[in-house]
Amino acid sequence: GMLFLIILQSVMTILSGDSNPLFLYIIIYLIVPFGSVMFVILISSMTPEV
Repeated sequence: GMLFLIILQSVMTILSGDSNPLFLYIIIYLIVPFGSVMFVILISSMTPEV
């Protein structure tokens, strides 16, 4: 899902000619790492401890 969103924003930025892709930077530097950390927390909470 995130790769699709990044590609979509990249294409829209190129087509519109906007020189400031702020939303793309927000996705790459904030949302993707946050989503990865939340995924790790979700997996670790579902895994039984030994």
